[in-house]
Amino acid sequence: MPEISVIVPVYRVEPYLRRCVDSILSQTFTDFELILVDDGSPDNCGTICDEYALKDSRVRVIHKQNGGLSDARNAGIDIAQGNYLTFVDSDDWVHKSYLIALYNAIISTGCIISVCSFINVNDYIDDDNVIFNSSICDGLSLYNRNRTIATIACGKLYAQSLFSRHRYPVGKIHEDEFVTYKLLYESGNIAYINASLYYYFQNDSGITHQAYTVKKLDLVEAVEGQCQFFKAKNRSDLLVDSRKLLMNLYFKNIVSLQNVQNGNFYIPRIRRKLKIKLLFWARNLGMSPIKNKWEYSLAFPILYRIYSFLKKSITSI
Repeated sequence: MPEISVIVPVYRVEPYLRRCVDSILSQTFTDFELILVDDGSPDNCGTICDEYALKDSRVRVIHKQNGGLSDARNAGIDIAQGNYLTFVDSDDWVHKSYLIALYNAIISTGCIISVCSFINVNDYIDDDNVIFNSSICDGLSLYNRNRTIATIACGKLYAQSLFSRHRYPVGKIHEDEFVTYKLLYESGNIAYINASLYYYFQNDSGITHQAYTVKKLDLVEAVEGQCQFFKAKNRSDLLVDSRKLLMNLYFKNIVSLQNVQNGNFYIPRIRRKLKIKLLFWARNLGMSPIKNKWEYSLAFPILYRIYSFLKKSITSI
């Protein structure tokens, strides 16, 4: 059995796939399996995956109907044989010490999740001079230190046992936001590596760079879930910041929803002017430090009600 399972969902990344796979197969840590999940990709990605499987016995390939990123990750989790799991997106790549650093951090600290930083890149780089050390911190406190690193599924090594209770929500985008915080909470302490060992490629055709659609509301749903979770766990330190983020998301999506041209949907002019005035007043309260409880109790419901009205109007068409 391999010690680590590396899961790579593959869909429409033919120009980038070899770069990703080569970076994984070149790892200094070699006791791993690489699971390539061809998620019904319409280009030559499936063929490329099969080529790698013929060349390297560590590569396993799943060919499946397109079900989205969550479904592809779940398919990889279901067949993974490693004691630990990590996810790499197929247009990204990793430093040659990515696996060894994450693995050693777990072994040396006794944690069940290790986390490294990432760097946004447009062109290929691979820094041989990266210096990395690990430290122990509370898993959820990573949200306060760097929410982006805390949220994404990639750049982490997880004990496989964590996924006995969790899967990624099929059909959702921003799927990381629905799951990662729960894994960090269950892990207790994590091992954090202050080095950028994951290279996040700025792919203009990726999901997060696509034009606005109502699917973007998945992020709002995810953060609403986080707020409920942190409240139930009495993590007021995380609840305050999550509520501020949620208020900002309400504002952004209200503006976007009003611009969606869909069927005969419209907001009567007088009602719209009134809502916009209330909206900006509430948003200003929400984005500034909330010193008084009454400010939050007024601003949040206004944003929520306007958002809910617009969401219902759009999604019911």
